[in-house]
Amino acid sequence: MSSAAGDEAAAPAPAIAASAADRASAHLVQLCDNLAVCAAAASLIPCSDPDGKCSEPGGWGQPWPWNPIGSGDVYLHAAPILNVTIAPDNSSAVVWTRPLQWACDNVPCDCTFEQRIVLRGSAVEVQLTMHTDRADTTIYPAATQELPAVYVTGRFCHLWTFNGSDPFTGAALAEQPATWPWSSFTSGERWMAFTNASGYGVGVVSPFVGRWGAGFFNNGASGAFNCTPNGLGPYDSQTGYIAPWGTETIDARHNFTYAFALVLGQLDAIRAYAQQAHDAGSDDPLVPHYVFASRGDRAHCFTSDATDGGLPLGPGGLSLNVTGPHPFVSSPVTVFAPGAAPVLRVNASHDPALAGAESLVWFWRLGDNVEGSPCAACLLPMPVIADGAFHVYEFALASVPEYATAEAITRVAYQPLGAAAVDPGVYGRPGIVSVSSFTAPAAASRR
Repeated sequence: MSSAAGDEAAAPAPAIAASAADRASAHLVQLCDNLAVCAAAASLIPCSDPDGKCSEPGGWGQPWPWNPIGSGDVYLHAAPILNVTIAPDNSSAVVWTRPLQWACDNVPCDCTFEQRIVLRGSAVEVQLTMHTDRADTTIYPAATQELPAVYVTGRFCHLWTFNGSDPFTGAALAEQPATWPWSSFTSGERWMAFTNASGYGVGVVSPFVGRWGAGFFNNGASGAFNCTPNGLGPYDSQTGYIAPWGTETIDARHNFTYAFALVLGQLDAIRAYAQQAHDAGSDDPLVPHYVFASRGDRAHCFTSDATDGGLPLGPGGLSLNVTGPHPFVSSPVTVFAPGAAPVLRVNASHDPALAGAESLVWFWRLGDNVEGSPCAACLLPMPVIADGAFHVYEFALASVPEYATAEAITRVAYQPLGAAAVDPGVYGRPGIVSVSSFTAPAAASRR
């Protein structure tokens, strides 16, 4: 196939490679000769599980966490394909694999990956479930997960997303710097794309992830890649990288499911797909609406300095066990206008041992480092009722100038035991705080 942009734009619908002889066949989508996309399913847990504590060669030389990779390990062993079922019309497939521990030498993970893949127009829609059966049942802290990690050939080196304050309004896009090492981005429209100079390429769309990692590897050279026209192909080391970076807790004996789409075409078509996916609706709102008790899961929220009892959650939602001095429950990264959520309501219970405590809601503004601490004034305190019963606390965030005047909000967190370090005497007491929900009243609409 010619490498001319016009020929690429006329490429046929993508096809799924399902040959067991291919090292990454469960994850390699060969879109055309000039645009090879590898979407690698992976998970990471910051623990020292016996089957995951391995030292990776090639300079990393460090104990590596529990890190199953769907395509294989660093020693080039292929993850075994357990089963492949392809529809008679080739429009869909179901692929089961046994991932390998990334840094180990041919060590299988005590989990399986189930991928349900559908071709829809110029999109490859994937739902991936990790069926986990870890021998180590410890509940480890949440970690950044690549949902998934996507790599493209070096010819497609123009990086795009919408990182403004008004997602899904058709506001102008801006090209982003594609750097090595990878950089973190906030994408209010929940997609990123690599294109060539003509705007043709592949986009990654995630229905619930607002924090993304992306960049370009140019033989280890630091900084932004000079994306001039080039003939780089699938056998060159240069590659673009995109990954929805969700912060998730992976349970030892529970399934973890997420979805994404790879969209082939011009940049405006990729963005239109993301818009249509948003308009179609989902249970992942832009403004906070996290009802743990009725969902029975974490709604993509995560805890720090605290753990819950594991999935499925009980009728009280997140039953917290305090493990550190500043426990909190955080939303995922999502971009919304302050006026769309002037109030945050938290339904929580506090044990009588916490009499006199106060709780806080923290928030991050567009432009703040969503991976770091919020600004010192980006909070609102409220005393708690420590009687063991659930109470609804209404935080009038619009009354805080830093909130009301922000261009947009990107993350909120509920800290049930205030800004002062928690007395270690409450550590290790499951259910000393329970959080049933935190929602914005306006969140009945996804907008």
